[in-house]
Amino acid sequence: MYSKYGTFLLPFLCLILWLSLGSWVMVVPNSRTLSENSLTVEQSPRSKKVAQKKRKWSKRSKHKLNHPPNYGDRTQLSAFLLCLLLGFTGAHHFYLQNYKVAIIQLSLFVLFMALMFTNIIIGVTLAMLIGIGLFAWVMADIFILIFKGLRTGKKKQLIPW
Repeated sequence: MYSKYGTFLLPFLCLILWLSLGSWVMVVPNSRTLSENSLTVEQSPRSKKVAQKKRKWSKRSKHKLNHPPNYGDRTQLSAFLLCLLLGFTGAHHFYLQNYKVAIIQLSLFVLFMALMFTNIIIGVTLAMLIGIGLFAWVMADIFILIFKGLRTGKKKQLIPW
C-alpha cells in the first residue's frame, strides 16, 4: 500500500501544510487597515479625536504581541525544545540569535563527530572529552532556559512559556 518514498514524503507534506497554514493564520489585519478600507459614516468631532489617538497609539507600539518592551520576539518554549532535541548542534543559540556561541557549539559538535570515527585512540579519547563537555553545556543551557536566564543576542528576555 505504501511506497518506499512514502515515509520520506509524508513529513515534507506535513511541513508544507504547516507552513502554509501558519502564514495564513499570521496575516491578521489590524484595526487601522480595517478602518481605512471600510465605508464610514460621518463621525462626530469627539469620535474623530478618539480615533486619531488610537491611530497614534497603534503607530507607537512596536511589538506585535503586546508584551513589555524588554521582551523580544522569541519564545522560551521553542528555545527549550530546540535545546532539548538539537542542543548539541547549538540550534537554540541560532534561534536566539547568539551566533558566536552557536558557531562555537556547532564546530565542537562537528569536531566531536569527526574524531569519533577515527581509529586513533587519542582521537577517540579527545572526542569523548569534547562529548562530555558538550553534554554538560547542553544540560546547563536547559537549566538556564527553565529558570529564564538565557536571553537573545539583542539582550532581550524570552517570552515566557
